Amino acid sequence: MSYIAQNNRHSLKHELDATKRRLQESCGRLEELLKQREEELRYWEEEHTRFREDEEARQDEKAREEDERRRAEEQWQHLFEDRLHRDQEQSSARRSTIAKAWDLYEERWQNLQTVSSGLTFQSIPWPVANAVTLPGSLTSHLISQFILSPEHSQTKSRTRRIHTALLRCHTDHFDKKVLYKVVDRDRHAVKEGVGRVVRCLNELLVAERAKMS
Repeated sequence: MSYIAQNNRHSLKHELDATKRRLQESCGRLEELLKQREEELRYWEEEHTRFREDEEARQDEKAREEDERRRAEEQWQHLFEDRLHRDQEQSSARRSTIAKAWDLYEERWQNLQTVSSGLTFQSIPWPVANAVTLPGSLTSHLISQFILSPEHSQTKSRTRRIHTALLRCHTDHFDKKVLYKVVDRDRHAVKEGVGRVVRCLNELLVAERAKMS
């Protein structure tokens, strides 16, 4: 074999070896890339599973809280009505519903001092004769009808009654004494309710002062 032929054969073998190495390197990179993509896919599948499980847990917790809220509302309504019913049966002086509701209202304000946490919207002694479950139920008509009723507090003037109720609901007093005890899910509703009560009482106070001027 001539020198040229040998040299060509040697060059061809060298090129084939180089091509083979490049192919092997390419295959290695492809395998590494495939492995990386598989790991990424497995990661996102796990993330999706965790997200679904967390969402299911949140939905279960929300349903549980709603169920507890409903039971608390039913329980409070039952206790409220039961207390009024027992008072009506036991009282020899057939007092009005508003007078009895006022006694319960005052009693519940006293009881708040012994509670450290867990208050709900229904736990707050709102200045109305009947139990309420939403801030929107705290209307000016119902509040004034209750606070200024002649069926209770006959020794206190109308302005004195309004002042007493305002002190209880004043932001500084209420936030420090009551609001921090309210559960998170009801805190916004309680703040809205207190705001409604304060606005109504301020309007009543202005009206009473106008009558005296």
